Amino acid sequence: MTMEHINDTLKNKDFGSSPRRHVSRYLGEPETRDHKTQGVARLWVEKKAIRYLRKKYPLDNRGLNRKLRTLLVIYFVFCEVTSNQEKTEFQVTYKTIAKMTGVSYSTVQRYADALIRLKLLAKENIKSGKANQANKWHLLGYNPMIHAINSSGQDG
Repeated sequence: MTMEHINDTLKNKDFGSSPRRHVSRYLGEPETRDHKTQGVARLWVEKKAIRYLRKKYPLDNRGLNRKLRTLLVIYFVFCEVTSNQEKTEFQVTYKTIAKMTGVSYSTVQRYADALIRLKLLAKENIKSGKANQANKWHLLGYNPMIHAINSSGQDG
């Protein structure tokens, strides 16, 4: 296909506000997006961890799993907090996570403990004298060796 043919074809098309996207699709080029110029914040989540959770907590015969749904919501919020702070080690309270997820404080504790047992999250208790401070959390990456061992029994 010649450039002249492409230009003629493009003149006859209505591409709206984003001709570059349509030209890329027409030419078969991959779309590239600069996240900063798009003005949209992105949340990055490790796909292997999500797939691991889905495998660990399969859907029932109706296509549902309440535990998986709650676990994913809480995991995504931990990912959001670490993304906001731009590091894998961060401080946040159970109360903050509960507000962000719309679940109770005790549910956040229970599911955070499940994520810790699943080796996707680590927690360090922080104290100032006798008073508790916000926990220090570490978002851990998916590790096939650890998670293969962990898959042998149902946690949570």
